[in-house]
Amino acid sequence: MDNHKKVNNPQVKMSGKSIRLLLCIVCISFSPPLSALTDTDALILSRYYISVADRLYETQELPGNLELSLSYYKKALRYSHLREDIEWKLSRCFWTLAEQTGNPQKKAAFFKKGIQFGQDAVSRYPQNSYAHTWLSLNSGSGALLEGIMRSIYKRDTIKDGFEKAIELDPKNAVAMAGLASWYQHVPAIFGGNQQKALVLIDRAINLDPNYLVSRMLKAEFLITAERFTDAVKELEMVVSVPKPRSRWQGTKYKLRAKVLIKKLKKTVSS
Repeated sequence: MDNHKKVNNPQVKMSGKSIRLLLCIVCISFSPPLSALTDTDALILSRYYISVADRLYETQELPGNLELSLSYYKKALRYSHLREDIEWKLSRCFWTLAEQTGNPQKKAAFFKKGIQFGQDAVSRYPQNSYAHTWLSLNSGSGALLEGIMRSIYKRDTIKDGFEKAIELDPKNAVAMAGLASWYQHVPAIFGGNQQKALVLIDRAINLDPNYLVSRMLKAEFLITAERFTDAVKELEMVVSVPKPRSRWQGTKYKLRAKVLIKKLKKTVSS
């Protein structure tokens, strides 16, 4: 007599889409050649890389995450011809890397790469507001690094980029802050206007009160104008924002704001 009990092995049913996604995720560690994947598989893999890169970028306060973000965006670029949401993000990554390094040569190299990816994004997707935004931000920051008078011939192209970005998306606070910075840094004889800069900064803050870059830009503007009491109030707003647009902004700019508040209060009281 057979004493062994039969064990039922229930089959796990998975849809074709789920199986394909699982296979793509398994393949991630091996970076399979594009020729080995169907168009659908490549697109799924690309979107996965983008989602990972986005998360890494938003947590860039953690060491190494920004560089990893850049790496994953590049992987996504390899597996998709739909580059609209990749190239401008690569441009953004290089701008951020440039802003974080203190080495002038590295800054210039990062801005140059950011410009290249920004140009590619604008060329392929001229209706993408953020493509114009990050191309102009890299170009503008690179121009500041070179020196205003040495790169003044670039001013109109940079300004046009910000204005085009705002035309395409009037709620683009990043482009609005960028245009404000343009008016702040360009000499009056070439179109700069401090009052217009302040108006645009306030407009950017109204568009997105949680975008701390705009608030810091206003605080720095007020410090330059020696309006220290007003600058302290703006910096206190930075510290009090409950939900910054991203975690890294909260970490970076709240800490910087606290340091500036202490310095300015000493200046005012002396």
